[in-house]
Amino acid sequence: MFEQLRRQTARYSLILSCLCCIGVAAADTILPLPAISIVIDDIGYRHSEDLRAIALPGQVAYAVMPHSPYGRRMARLASAAGRVVLLHLPMQAEDFGKNRMLGPGALLRTMNREQFLETLEINLRAVPDAIGVNNHMGSLISGEAEQMRWLMEMLYDKKVFYLDSLTTGRSVARVAASEKRVPFLKRDVFLDNERDERLIQLQFDKLIDMAKTHGRAIAIGHPHPETIAVLARNLARLDSRGVRLINPADMVGALLTP
Repeated sequence: MFEQLRRQTARYSLILSCLCCIGVAAADTILPLPAISIVIDDIGYRHSEDLRAIALPGQVAYAVMPHSPYGRRMARLASAAGRVVLLHLPMQAEDFGKNRMLGPGALLRTMNREQFLETLEINLRAVPDAIGVNNHMGSLISGEAEQMRWLMEMLYDKKVFYLDSLTTGRSVARVAASEKRVPFLKRDVFLDNERDERLIQLQFDKLIDMAKTHGRAIAIGHPHPETIAVLARNLARLDSRGVRLINPADMVGALLTP
């Protein structure tokens, strides 16, 4: 198992290294067949829910909160199962009230460059299995050009891709990623803004429709029981719906496909 994981990690690292060199944006690529990626955020705080999320079938990816009680263990379990792990990076929100939910390791606008990069480095070390990063909250920082350039500079050095959760319409992440030649993806659908299985199913159906229209689509959800129930029902029958599930690293890697 560990040899297989080593080979897989090496393959992803090679893909990301090549993409960093050519500096292209993965979200603009149309895949040969409709494909979806699903990322489960906020992993690391709810032990039983996290385990059920990791038990989902197929190439679901997991975004792990740094310094969370179970984050490192969950990241290891996901990696051992051949799943892609991302660092779920806490970033300051515009709404002051929401910032109490950032958790440790948050990137703040008041930080200078040295503080910002040191915090980012510590967060990356806290989730050593991560080969990608997406933002936790971050509606304020995502719109700050200088801070997003600092972020992308380190991600380029680490050969890590960036998935923009798009928590704000002001995000400059795509521009910063392009400038710094960081492989870039963006979220298309939030599955579970409402914790209602009927509404989550509607969002999943929207994800399928977007993939069929654009060639690919990415959804973000959380390890809520309602979300896990909907995914467990749907992931086993994707073939009948004419789409395939791939992980975000392979979504990025599709750029290298002729």
